[in-house]
Amino acid sequence: MMKMLRKKRKGGFTLIELIVVIAILGILAAIAIPRFTGVQENARQKAEEATMKVVQSAVRLYESENNVLPTDAAAFKAAYIGSPIKAPTSTLNTGKALLMSTTTGVVSYGTAGTGFLTIAYD
Repeated sequence: MMKMLRKKRKGGFTLIELIVVIAILGILAAIAIPRFTGVQENARQKAEEATMKVVQSAVRLYESENNVLPTDAAAFKAAYIGSPIKAPTSTLNTGKALLMSTTTGVVSYGTAGTGFLTIAYD
């Protein structure tokens, strides 16, 4: 008789349990998303630094073979840089050109001006 008086509880989660789980997931997402975007920006900057170092190495190779710094960016790029150079996408370098100093051969990102050879992006 006692068994008949007790109501069977149906399986499932209560509304409170679902709200708690959603709140925990929201907190975890709020923590993880900003960290992930920071990692992406850091990766972009590191990729741009690597590109700059590759171009710098190509300039040094050109200089050692020819005893002068490159003066024709297109010919230099075609002969000494085999892969395409992508335009920067990091917030640090977006909109800047890849430049080589015509006096020292140092490669950097910046705005074009006198005394610099601009190396075009692909």
